[in-house]
Amino acid sequence: MGRILSALKRTFAFFGTNVSVIVSISSMLIALTSLTYTISAQNADLQYKEIAIQPRPDISPLWEDVSLSVKNLGLGPAVVEEIVFLKDGKCVSSNGKTVAKWNEEYAEFLKETGSKVFSSSLPPMPWTKAGQKAYDVEVDLLQENDTVRPNENRYLFRLDEGTRKQLQALDGSVQAAVKQKFARDAYAVPLLLVLCSATNRTCMSVGHAGKCLEDTGD
Repeated sequence: MGRILSALKRTFAFFGTNVSVIVSISSMLIALTSLTYTISAQNADLQYKEIAIQPRPDISPLWEDVSLSVKNLGLGPAVVEEIVFLKDGKCVSSNGKTVAKWNEEYAEFLKETGSKVFSSSLPPMPWTKAGQKAYDVEVDLLQENDTVRPNENRYLFRLDEGTRKQLQALDGSVQAAVKQKFARDAYAVPLLLVLCSATNRTCMSVGHAGKCLEDTGD
């Protein structure tokens, strides 16, 4: 019993002579706990806000304007980080190029690719005859940092309006066959887009271009 009382006296004596130290340590622990909680709450809030503004981009053929388009089904804008396409077995990236150089290379790729898609899917007449096309391919030259807004469809290439109206006036069975061929060939276009959220915290790629994300040489 005497030992217990002696130990208690020493304990009380320690607390009595070190009150300021104990109070300081307790205050630090309380502050650290509060800081941890605040950081955790802020991270949760950031994650919630990021989810709320995440884009949902997709590349797909659209029959409405006979186009290959990038569309954004998300709640936030999709910002173009990089565009890559495969041409002659070589990956071509928008990174590191001047606007003029990129526009030249990208426009050439889209026009050539669009022409191939349409020539293989459109009926032989009156749009193609003896290997010559009688239609135009319209292109939209996306740049890095361009934005695809929520619920926006932005065409990459599309059939000119005059030819499109004639095509969509054809017999239903003919249109059905053309739509199937067009969708098949448009999905095969070797084009990949990397798009990010407005905060740049979430990025994703849509489309395909072989191993071009690993090799984006000029």
